[in-house]
Amino acid sequence: MSTPRAVSTVLPAVWLTAMFWHAVAWSQPTRDRLLDCIDVQAGDVETRLQINMTIPVRYVSHFPHSSGNELRVKLIPVVISQGDRDALFARESLAPVERVQSFLKEVIYEGDIEGGPYLTLLFARSVHFSVEQGRDSRSIVVRITAPAAQPK
Repeated sequence: MSTPRAVSTVLPAVWLTAMFWHAVAWSQPTRDRLLDCIDVQAGDVETRLQINMTIPVRYVSHFPHSSGNELRVKLIPVVISQGDRDALFARESLAPVERVQSFLKEVIYEGDIEGGPYLTLLFARSVHFSVEQGRDSRSIVVRITAPAAQPK
C-alpha cells in the first residue's frame, strides 16, 4: 500500500510530465509548405499531373476552361491546423522534374492574393487540359491531352 508521502511526490511528477508533453505537442514548428510534390504520369494519349498538398483541399473551379499556357485553379482548404495558418496566406512554388513530358514549367500556390487561394500552373506552350479533385482530399489532378494549336 502506498504511503501518503509517496503519492504526494509521484502525483506532481506525473502532472509535470503531462504538462511538458502537452507543451511540446502544441509548440511543434509550423509547416512552411502547402505544396508537397508533383507526380507526372506521361501516357500515349495524355499526361496526368497530380499536385499533392500537405493539407486537405477542395477543388472549386478553374480558368481558362480548357486550354492555355496558364491555368488558375481555385481551392478551398478543408481543414487547417493553427500551425498551418501562416502558410495558408503565403506564396510558394514547385517545378516538376519531368518538364519536357508535361510541358509544365512551374506550379505556384498563391494564398496571398484576393479571392485565393489559387494554384497557378505555367506551361511552356499552350496545352489542352481538364481539372478534377484527386482521389484523396490532398491532391488536384490536371490532365493534359494534347498541345493546343499554335497561332499562325
